[in-house]
Amino acid sequence: MTAQEQRNSPAARNAPPATRRQVEELASPSRAPRFSQAGAEAENVKSRMKQRYLSSKVCDDNRGGSRQNCRGLNPDLQRVMKRSKNKQELTDTWKGWRDAAGAPNRDDYRQYVDLSNQVAKENGFRDNGDRTRRGSGVDNLKREAADMYNEMRPVYQNMHNFVRRKLYDKYGPDVIDPQGPIPADRLGTMTGQDWGNVYDVAKPFKERGGGADGFLQREGYDTPRMYQAAEDMYTSMGFEELPDTYWSNSQLGNPDNGKDRLCDRPTSYDFKDGQNYRCATFK
Repeated sequence: MTAQEQRNSPAARNAPPATRRQVEELASPSRAPRFSQAGAEAENVKSRMKQRYLSSKVCDDNRGGSRQNCRGLNPDLQRVMKRSKNKQELTDTWKGWRDAAGAPNRDDYRQYVDLSNQVAKENGFRDNGDRTRRGSGVDNLKREAADMYNEMRPVYQNMHNFVRRKLYDKYGPDVIDPQGPIPADRLGTMTGQDWGNVYDVAKPFKERGGGADGFLQREGYDTPRMYQAAEDMYTSMGFEELPDTYWSNSQLGNPDNGKDRLCDRPTSYDFKDGQNYRCATFK
């Protein structure tokens, strides 16, 4: 019986949701996907895109046409997005990074989408989106996401309006449309996903002591201690402590070996052997 037939069997369809997800996980070819030429090509394309993401730099041009003062994403360009309030510098940095790392990846990304869908179909899924949704372990993921979005939408819209007004007061109408979306290059990061870096502009009241950054610096927090504080939060809610191997085998910061690593988006991985968890950076 193929994996698709196992997932669609009467026993699987009639099982409780939690049991059905476990059966699907065990039967899923994503646990041991069929190797194919398309899969190998997809990995090669993904590797090329990651390498561009890590190694692309934004350089200044002098009058002689040569390129100088070249800066990579982390930490140089990220630092500009975090700290600068200069209109032109933010725009040039945001656009320069996308010209350097985004545009060259366009064709590769299209190829990667096609190859990923082909690999998913070879392994019994409708497409790569179907494969990803099944891996979430959530029944009716689209409906759950829509319900969550609609529930949070009023709060988000109020927050968006408040931050937009603060940025309008800072940069003026030539940069911020008081009725439109917030330009991504004004939100403090290269991706605009985290708005914490515009808190100094958008904070609703004055504060003392330099905020969270000032507190952490005064208390002597380093990277391992911040991870430990995060674990303390979870254990206080009843979660189990991380195993010793998490602390001994994880990469918790930028390695001091001269290699490019993007260490501002750490991710913890479950090795699914019941005892081994690791934190690794995007490589």
